[in-house]
Amino acid sequence: MSGSETILFLHGWGGNEDSFAPIKKYFGRDYNCLAPAMPCPPDTVFTMEDYALYIEEVLQQNSVAKCHIICHSFGARVAVLLIARNPQLADRLVVCGGAGLRPRFRLRVWLKIKIYKLKRRLFGHADGGSSDYRSLTENGKKTFSNIIKRDLADEIKNIKTPTLLIYGARDKATPPYVGRRWKALASAAELKIYKDAGHFAYLEQCAKFIKDAESFLRTRN
Repeated sequence: MSGSETILFLHGWGGNEDSFAPIKKYFGRDYNCLAPAMPCPPDTVFTMEDYALYIEEVLQQNSVAKCHIICHSFGARVAVLLIARNPQLADRLVVCGGAGLRPRFRLRVWLKIKIYKLKRRLFGHADGGSSDYRSLTENGKKTFSNIIKRDLADEIKNIKTPTLLIYGARDKATPPYVGRRWKALASAAELKIYKDAGHFAYLEQCAKFIKDAESFLRTRN
């Protein structure tokens, strides 16, 4: 391979440009690798469209009109919007622990969320919430809320890009049922479940992930 093809890496929430370091190092031998950081700005509130626009600007600055995308969790949300806005952008898409679909809550979890929201409304604050959420500034919390409330089912349904979905069987953040729902929506998706992996399957089973991703990226229909 000449190295002219580009892989865009989109990290998960709270990650940075080094989140895919071992994966990027491997693929860097044959591909141009682009791994921008997607921070949560403390002085403003971002929507999903703002993140998609930010990555579009990064691609323009690097003269990338077409690429493969490898993404994790929150990064999958951004990838979905990127492809919705730019249908010809992605040659192939690899999603690990992809978010973007509304979760299926058990009754106990549902009640806990309802009580938390009620306390926020009555008293202006409440204990609880995820550690990711509690660590954010007020603007960051609004950004986080914008992200998790956005259901991307319609956008996923319209993805025609060949897609490899990889989920960890022990993933509690984006359980395997999310991958199965994604596969049911996207006509060009195939799904792999890593038996002994959690939310960070691409790192927990790095060699397996690289092998599967490389084989998929090299496949030509």
